[in-house]
Amino acid sequence: MNLKQFRSFKYERMKLRHAYSQSTPSMKKPKYIEDESDVDDDWIVEHEEATQAKEIERLRRNFAKRQ
Repeated sequence: MNLKQFRSFKYERMKLRHAYSQSTPSMKKPKYIEDESDVDDDWIVEHEEATQAKEIERLRRNFAKRQ
């Protein structure tokens, strides 16, 4: 597993924690809401753009196959 995959897992875990803390009152403690140390805002933006670009490309290939 490389650093990019590791950060991706941390980011997904962070998103799940935030979603869960919004829906569960007992999770509103600060220790559950803290972000990961090596997942910063710049990396998140970069990761979201790359993930979106991959998904668009996957959908384009799928659409091209069906035509």
